[in-house]
Amino acid sequence: MKYKTTSAGILLFRFIDGQIEILLGNPGGPYWVNRHAEGDWSLPKGFVEEGENLLDAAIREFTEETNIPVQIKDVCFYLGDTIFNRKKKRIIIYAARKDIKDDDIKFESNLCTIEWPRGSGEKVEIPELDSVKFFTLEDSKRMITDVQLPFVERLEKAIQSK
Repeated sequence: MKYKTTSAGILLFRFIDGQIEILLGNPGGPYWVNRHAEGDWSLPKGFVEEGENLLDAAIREFTEETNIPVQIKDVCFYLGDTIFNRKKKRIIIYAARKDIKDDDIKFESNLCTIEWPRGSGEKVEIPELDSVKFFTLEDSKRMITDVQLPFVERLEKAIQSK
């Protein structure tokens, strides 16, 4: 299938008391303002620039959207890609381990410009993510968007096979 855009990002995980926890972000902006329920959360990711290395793009986008520094040495797994059919968007995700404490997260997301209300021609700046939160492995499977669920399942399989 031909895709229109490619996004790359990081699935950040940690171990707390022997349990895997996964960092998910909630999209920012007026459309998502009251949507923090199951299926509304996402992996921090963004557009790959023309000619940009995919891993470099994943790290850049993750850091821009969360303000959590990730380095190549933190990356443990390539979790593959998937096609988001409705938008013909390719999503590429790498997993990185960082046993960061909640108190050490200084969340801040970069801004992007959108048209709002849709079709109005009006432009507003919004944060790409309005919040981030660690979820247990099982909770993350419920909270993440359906199209990104395979990345969580691939991480679980990769960790179990180690």
